[in-house]
Amino acid sequence: MNPLDYIKEYVDFGEGLDFWTKYGLIAMNFIMIVIILVAKKFKGSKGNQQEEKNVLFVIAHPDDESMFFLPTILEMKEQNYKLHLLSFSNGGFDGLGKIREKELEKCCRFLGFEKCEIIDDPQIQDGMDKNWPTETKMLNILQGYVEKHNIKGIFTFDDHGVSGHPNHKDVYRCVRNFKQLNTELTKGIKFFKLQSVNIIRKYIGAFDILFCIFSQITFVNCNPLKAWQAMSIHHSQFVYFRKLFVIFSRYAYINTLLPLE
Repeated sequence: MNPLDYIKEYVDFGEGLDFWTKYGLIAMNFIMIVIILVAKKFKGSKGNQQEEKNVLFVIAHPDDESMFFLPTILEMKEQNYKLHLLSFSNGGFDGLGKIREKELEKCCRFLGFEKCEIIDDPQIQDGMDKNWPTETKMLNILQGYVEKHNIKGIFTFDDHGVSGHPNHKDVYRCVRNFKQLNTELTKGIKFFKLQSVNIIRKYIGAFDILFCIFSQITFVNCNPLKAWQAMSIHHSQFVYFRKLFVIFSRYAYINTLLPLE
């Protein structure tokens, strides 16, 4: 699908809106992209120049990487970090786990990940009512992956998990528990959490740059079509409200990261 087709889809699914609302909202987001470009140039690169550049994104479900972490992924790729992804479930809540595994693997290839590992374990299944073993099995899985691949940086959710999903929160707890082991292994790793914001900031799209331009670690995505492309690979999940999310969520454009203590 070429860029014009993506723009057409942006417009088509908003058929219920009046002309000025539909095109006005889209135009405002694209205007803000110009501001983002200026902000990106102003902030400059803050990459770590360490020799080992293996970084790991720890998520709960396939599509988390595209919905929430894309600006960070693109920034790390631009700085030539070797990208790894660990998904603690295959997102099989609705019986589509195997399909979603293939979608995630395809998306990781598209985004340039070195390796994508997806866990499908009876104790770690997708679901709002599931309690994941953050201090036992998940901790062992994470530690094993980090040791095997010489990971030097880890990115994950914060304690709210962006959307408040219990699985997102459990992933955060697992990574926090791993850091708190305070071993020689963990001391050599930089840990970062993706900042959750209130619902107003969450859905003002690129305009949120005005709130975080001076934050210590802010990554911006200057190519919003990349977010659309990445999410469209998760075809089984790319329903209308996720299309709206890609357009209006600040996470398609901006990531603010905080050190995970």
